[in-house]
Amino acid sequence: MKLLVDMNLPPRWVEFWPRTGLKPHIGPPSVSVLPESIGADVVRVLRTHATALEAGAIVTIDELGARVACSPFKAHNFVDSR
Repeated sequence: MKLLVDMNLPPRWVEFWPRTGLKPHIGPPSVSVLPESIGADVVRVLRTHATALEAGAIVTIDELGARVACSPFKAHNFVDSR
């Protein structure tokens, strides 16, 4: 599963992800939402919705919970431009 993590997360998330087995792409941070506070919940939501994410869904996580939006695009239609 490939993850694109919101660029508004602080740098400590970069250190947190390898311990979970997940490998996201993270942009530059600007907001204080620390893995110590919500890391376990984020990983739980990602694992719970892994099938939907692998099919191209978008998951939004906030204080109230998580929302899954199924993408009209199939995961295999995306091209890795690296």
